[in-house]
Amino acid sequence: MSKIYWVVDASLALALVLPHPAQKEAEAFWREEAPKGEVWVPRLFAAEVASVLRALVFARRMAQGEAEELLEILLELPDRFAEDEALALRALRWAGALGQKRAYDAFYVALAEEKGAQLLTVDLKLAHALHAQGVPWVRALGEAV
Repeated sequence: MSKIYWVVDASLALALVLPHPAQKEAEAFWREEAPKGEVWVPRLFAAEVASVLRALVFARRMAQGEAEELLEILLELPDRFAEDEALALRALRWAGALGQKRAYDAFYVALAEEKGAQLLTVDLKLAHALHAQGVPWVRALGEAV
């Protein structure tokens, strides 16, 4: 039996630890599906989740200590971190194909494509854009796409 790979973007991981409409579905994925395979993220995942937590601290919506605890939890979620350098060209191409101003989301797309993985996200805009490109390996949690 071949190994199952998932790529989880920062939006989905953050939905596990912050209030979000897809939180229960995200929790179910981590509890029921993630243990059956490997969860991959690009290295930029750490910077993205840390930046969101820092913004919440800066806005006084979260204490620094809580942000640090959540960051530790989030960084333990993935089984593997992929090197961003190896994904950069493919991510740049995906960002262009998706009409994105920046390539951050495209790193997750590039990694999923490279691994033959399903990309999981709660970013419905990203999921819709990928489906419009004919990409079958994206799954949006929280709403049918």
